Amino acid sequence: MSVNKHSSKGKVRRVGLSDRTKKVLLATTGCVALVLLSFWAYYTFTTLKPPDLATARPQEVVNYLGLERGFPRMGIDDREQYLVKAYNKFAQGEARIEMSKAFERMSAGERQVFVDAAFEAAKVRFLQKANEYNRLPKGQRTQFVDSMINTLETQRRSVGGYGGQGDVTAPFKGSVPNTTDGMTKTLVSRTTASQRAKAQPLFDAIAVRYKEREKRR
Repeated sequence: MSVNKHSSKGKVRRVGLSDRTKKVLLATTGCVALVLLSFWAYYTFTTLKPPDLATARPQEVVNYLGLERGFPRMGIDDREQYLVKAYNKFAQGEARIEMSKAFERMSAGERQVFVDAAFEAAKVRFLQKANEYNRLPKGQRTQFVDSMINTLETQRRSVGGYGGQGDVTAPFKGSVPNTTDGMTKTLVSRTTASQRAKAQPLFDAIAVRYKEREKRR
Protein backbone atom coordinates (compact mmCIF):
# COMPACT_ATOMS: atom_id res chain seq x y z
CA MET A 1 0.00 0.00 0.00
CA SER A 2 1.50 3.31 -1.06
CA VAL A 3 1.34 6.32 1.13
CA ASN A 4 1.05 9.79 -0.37
CA LYS A 5 3.93 11.84 0.96
CA HIS A 6 1.88 15.01 0.97
CA SER A 7 -0.96 13.45 2.99
CA SER A 8 1.41 11.87 5.50
CA LYS A 9 2.99 15.17 6.43
CA GLY A 10 -0.32 17.03 6.62
CA LYS A 11 0.09 20.52 5.21
CA VAL A 12 -1.12 23.37 7.43
CA ARG A 13 -2.89 26.04 5.41
CA ARG A 14 -2.24 29.54 6.63
CA VAL A 15 -5.15 31.87 6.37
CA GLY A 16 -4.09 35.49 5.87
CA LEU A 17 -5.53 38.73 4.58
CA SER A 18 -5.35 39.50 0.93
CA ASP A 19 -3.54 42.63 -0.18
CA ARG A 20 -6.88 44.13 -1.22
CA THR A 21 -8.41 43.51 2.22
CA LYS A 22 -5.37 44.99 3.92
CA LYS A 23 -5.67 48.13 1.83
CA VAL A 24 -9.38 48.45 2.65
CA LEU A 25 -8.72 48.05 6.38
CA LEU A 26 -5.85 50.51 6.27
CA ALA A 27 -7.99 53.06 4.48
CA THR A 28 -10.86 52.54 6.95
CA THR A 29 -8.55 52.91 9.95
CA GLY A 30 -7.12 56.05 8.43
CA CYS A 31 -10.61 57.50 7.95
CA VAL A 32 -11.57 56.76 11.56
CA ALA A 33 -8.36 58.35 12.83
CA LEU A 34 -9.00 61.40 10.65
CA VAL A 35 -12.54 61.76 11.99
CA LEU A 36 -11.33 61.46 15.59
CA LEU A 37 -8.55 63.96 14.97
CA SER A 38 -10.96 66.40 13.34
CA PHE A 39 -13.39 66.08 16.25
CA TRP A 40 -10.57 66.63 18.76
CA ALA A 41 -9.34 69.70 16.86
CA TYR A 42 -12.87 71.10 16.65
CA TYR A 43 -13.47 70.57 20.35
CA THR A 44 -10.06 71.88 21.35
CA PHE A 45 -9.70 74.94 19.17
CA THR A 46 -13.21 76.25 18.55
CA THR A 47 -14.90 78.75 20.82
CA LEU A 48 -18.66 78.72 21.09
CA LYS A 49 -20.44 82.01 20.54
CA PRO A 50 -21.86 83.51 23.75
CA PRO A 51 -25.64 83.80 24.14
CA ASP A 52 -27.08 87.09 22.91
CA LEU A 53 -27.78 89.10 26.04
CA ALA A 54 -30.67 90.85 24.32
CA THR A 55 -32.70 87.63 24.29
CA ALA A 56 -30.92 85.11 26.56
CA ARG A 57 -32.24 83.97 29.91
CA PRO A 58 -29.96 83.82 32.99
CA GLN A 59 -29.71 80.02 32.78
CA GLU A 60 -28.36 80.15 29.21
CA VAL A 61 -25.72 82.70 30.18
CA VAL A 62 -24.66 80.78 33.28
CA ASN A 63 -24.39 77.58 31.22
CA TYR A 64 -22.01 79.40 28.89
CA LEU A 65 -19.93 80.78 31.76
CA GLY A 66 -19.23 77.24 32.97
CA LEU A 67 -18.43 75.83 29.54
CA GLU A 68 -14.78 75.07 28.80
CA ARG A 69 -15.25 76.00 25.14
CA GLY A 70 -17.10 79.16 26.06
CA PHE A 71 -16.27 81.88 28.58
CA PRO A 72 -12.62 80.87 29.28
CA ARG A 73 -11.75 81.09 25.58
CA MET A 74 -12.86 84.66 25.20
CA GLY A 75 -10.16 87.33 25.27
CA ILE A 76 -9.65 89.05 28.62
CA ASP A 77 -11.37 92.26 27.48
CA ASP A 78 -14.28 90.40 25.88
CA ARG A 79 -14.58 88.15 28.92
CA GLU A 80 -14.75 91.08 31.29
CA GLN A 81 -17.18 93.08 29.16
CA TYR A 82 -19.54 90.15 28.66
CA LEU A 83 -19.61 89.34 32.36
CA VAL A 84 -20.30 92.97 33.33
CA LYS A 85 -23.06 93.32 30.73
CA ALA A 86 -24.64 90.03 31.80
CA TYR A 87 -24.59 91.03 35.45
CA ASN A 88 -26.03 94.47 34.73
CA LYS A 89 -28.87 92.94 32.74
CA PHE A 90 -29.82 90.37 35.39
CA ALA A 91 -28.97 92.43 38.48
CA GLN A 92 -32.53 93.24 39.50
CA GLY A 93 -35.67 91.44 40.61
CA GLU A 94 -36.63 87.97 39.44
CA ALA A 95 -33.83 87.85 36.89
CA ARG A 96 -31.26 88.21 39.67
CA ILE A 97 -32.80 85.39 41.69
CA GLU A 98 -32.94 83.24 38.55
CA MET A 99 -29.26 83.93 37.90
CA SER A 100 -28.35 83.06 41.50
CA LYS A 101 -30.25 79.76 41.27
CA ALA A 102 -28.59 78.97 37.95
CA PHE A 103 -25.19 79.36 39.61
CA GLU A 104 -26.34 77.03 42.40
CA ARG A 105 -27.23 74.36 39.81
CA MET A 106 -23.74 74.41 38.32
CA SER A 107 -21.70 71.26 38.76
CA ALA A 108 -18.44 71.55 40.70
CA GLY A 109 -16.51 71.28 37.44
CA GLU A 110 -18.52 74.02 35.72
CA ARG A 111 -18.17 76.27 38.73
CA GLN A 112 -14.39 75.79 38.73
CA VAL A 113 -14.19 76.59 35.01
CA PHE A 114 -15.90 79.90 35.67
CA VAL A 115 -13.84 80.69 38.78
CA ASP A 116 -10.57 79.99 36.94
CA ALA A 117 -11.56 82.16 33.97
CA ALA A 118 -12.73 85.01 36.19
CA PHE A 119 -9.55 84.79 38.30
CA GLU A 120 -7.36 85.11 35.20
CA ALA A 121 -9.25 88.22 34.08
CA ALA A 122 -9.02 89.73 37.56
CA LYS A 123 -5.30 88.94 37.73
CA VAL A 124 -4.62 90.79 34.48
CA ARG A 125 -6.53 93.84 35.71
CA PHE A 126 -4.80 93.82 39.10
CA LEU A 127 -1.38 93.66 37.48
CA GLN A 128 -2.32 96.63 35.31
CA LYS A 129 -3.36 98.54 38.42
CA ALA A 130 -0.11 97.49 40.11
CA ASN A 131 1.87 98.96 37.23
CA GLU A 132 -0.02 102.24 37.61
CA TYR A 133 0.52 102.26 41.37
CA ASN A 134 4.24 101.55 41.10
CA ARG A 135 4.69 104.51 38.73
CA LEU A 136 2.85 106.99 40.96
CA PRO A 137 4.63 109.46 43.26
CA LYS A 138 4.25 108.41 46.91
CA GLY A 139 2.02 111.39 47.64
CA GLN A 140 -0.64 110.12 45.20
CA ARG A 141 -0.65 106.48 46.21
CA THR A 142 -3.05 106.67 49.16
CA GLN A 143 -5.72 108.30 47.02
CA PHE A 144 -5.19 105.63 44.35
CA VAL A 145 -5.60 102.84 46.92
CA ASP A 146 -8.70 104.46 48.45
CA SER A 147 -10.30 104.66 45.02
CA MET A 148 -9.61 100.98 44.41
CA ILE A 149 -11.00 99.97 47.81
CA ASN A 150 -14.17 102.03 47.26
CA THR A 151 -14.71 100.39 43.88
CA LEU A 152 -14.11 96.90 45.28
CA GLU A 153 -16.49 97.49 48.18
CA THR A 154 -19.23 98.77 45.87
CA GLN A 155 -18.83 95.73 43.61
CA ARG A 156 -18.79 93.34 46.56
CA ARG A 157 -22.02 94.72 47.99
CA SER A 158 -23.70 94.78 44.61
CA VAL A 159 -22.77 91.24 43.58
CA GLY A 160 -23.44 89.90 47.06
CA GLY A 161 -26.91 91.36 47.06
CA TYR A 162 -26.26 92.71 50.56
CA GLY A 163 -26.64 89.17 51.89
CA GLY A 164 -30.14 88.73 50.49
CA GLN A 165 -31.80 86.10 48.33
CA GLY A 166 -30.00 87.28 45.22
CA ASP A 167 -26.48 86.72 46.55
CA VAL A 168 -24.76 85.40 43.43
CA THR A 169 -21.52 84.83 45.33
CA ALA A 170 -22.99 82.22 47.71
CA PRO A 171 -22.60 79.22 45.34
CA PHE A 172 -18.88 79.95 44.99
CA LYS A 173 -17.93 80.01 48.65
CA GLY A 174 -16.62 76.45 48.40
CA SER A 175 -14.68 77.17 45.20
CA VAL A 176 -12.47 79.95 46.52
CA PRO A 177 -10.27 79.95 49.63
CA ASN A 178 -11.64 81.72 52.71
CA THR A 179 -8.46 81.77 54.81
CA THR A 180 -5.22 83.72 54.50
CA ASP A 181 -3.19 80.53 53.99
CA GLY A 182 -5.61 79.27 51.37
CA MET A 183 -5.56 82.54 49.48
CA THR A 184 -1.77 82.66 49.63
CA LYS A 185 -1.49 79.16 48.15
CA THR A 186 -3.94 80.10 45.40
CA LEU A 187 -2.05 83.25 44.50
CA VAL A 188 1.29 81.44 44.46
CA SER A 189 -0.04 78.63 42.27
CA ARG A 190 -1.63 80.99 39.74
CA THR A 191 1.07 83.64 39.43
CA THR A 192 4.74 83.81 38.54
CA ALA A 193 7.42 85.16 40.85
CA SER A 194 7.78 88.29 38.71
CA GLN A 195 4.02 88.90 38.77
CA ARG A 196 3.94 88.59 42.55
CA ALA A 197 6.87 90.98 42.91
CA LYS A 198 5.09 93.51 40.73
CA ALA A 199 1.76 93.19 42.58
CA GLN A 200 3.14 93.01 46.14
CA PRO A 201 3.43 96.78 46.83
CA LEU A 202 -0.19 97.43 45.84
CA PHE A 203 -1.43 94.29 47.59
CA ASP A 204 0.29 95.34 50.83
CA ALA A 205 -0.93 98.92 50.53
CA ILE A 206 -4.55 97.77 50.15
CA ALA A 207 -4.24 95.50 53.20
CA VAL A 208 -2.78 98.30 55.34
CA ARG A 209 -5.38 100.80 54.17
CA TYR A 210 -8.21 98.36 54.89
CA LYS A 211 -7.01 98.03 58.50
CA GLU A 212 -6.75 101.79 58.91
CA ARG A 213 -10.27 102.30 57.60
CA GLU A 214 -11.65 99.54 59.81
CA LYS A 215 -10.17 101.18 62.92
CA ARG A 216 -11.95 104.44 62.11
CA ARG A 217 -15.38 102.77 61.87
